[in-house]
Amino acid sequence: MVMAERERMLWHELGRLHRGLLAFVFDTTDRVQHVFWGALDPTHPAGNAAFTARYATLVDDWYRRMDGLLSRMLDAAGDHTALFVLSDHGFTTFRRAVHLNSWLIENGLMALKTTDRRGTLFRNVDWARTVAYAVGFSSIYLNLQGREGLGKVRPGDAPRLQRHIADRLAAFSDAGQPAIERVYTRDELYHGPHAGDGPDLVVGFKPGYRTSWQTAVGGYPEGLIEDNRESWSGDHLVDPAHVPGVLFASRPLAAPEACVADVVPTILRLLRLPLAAELEGRSLLP
Repeated sequence: MVMAERERMLWHELGRLHRGLLAFVFDTTDRVQHVFWGALDPTHPAGNAAFTARYATLVDDWYRRMDGLLSRMLDAAGDHTALFVLSDHGFTTFRRAVHLNSWLIENGLMALKTTDRRGTLFRNVDWARTVAYAVGFSSIYLNLQGREGLGKVRPGDAPRLQRHIADRLAAFSDAGQPAIERVYTRDELYHGPHAGDGPDLVVGFKPGYRTSWQTAVGGYPEGLIEDNRESWSGDHLVDPAHVPGVLFASRPLAAPEACVADVVPTILRLLRLPLAAELEGRSLLP
């Protein structure tokens, strides 16, 4: 199996490393939670009693296996090697799928040439009358002049339009239940020379909600939201406040909180290498 092969790769590389840095990724816990989270959520739309009974402990079992691997790695590392274990996100249930492009159409922000709502890749979109579109997961882009091929929105109007869409979308509810925690503008999230390439808005969903698969590939089905009846029952594409990652370290850390951007400065300090001026984050070591 894939996990066993990766374990062999890890021990092989550790066996020939005498000094320096070794980074290794295990993603089985991620895949397991995506597919088997429904067993932790008995009322999930895709769940059933037999599935829950059979796989109720599977996620916990995998974390126990990873704990055993970590114990062996701590023994192998000894007292003179720093060991960090981190994830970039946590997990939660994925019950309801939101069609963001359908929401844009309903709110007059995207227009179609015909009433045909089938297909993907923005089939039948009338770009001359469209000011925003969603693609990928949780991302909304303005149909911006000078960036999009058939851009409609003038750059000077972009900030006002971002705020308008964010405010309206933040009020989106599912039968009275709020579905969105917060909508972020690009400037709130991205910095640096390539920030302009990022989405204009990022939707932070509440647990249980996520961008639909159809939205991710430029689709816009009838309706705004539907039950997730797929086997992909767990996810982390929600507001980050609800799915924080973890960081474990074999060395004391000076900071009470950390983010992913702090990992590289911490490693560079351990390796006694200089930090580039443009590098984000800070060292977590005392």
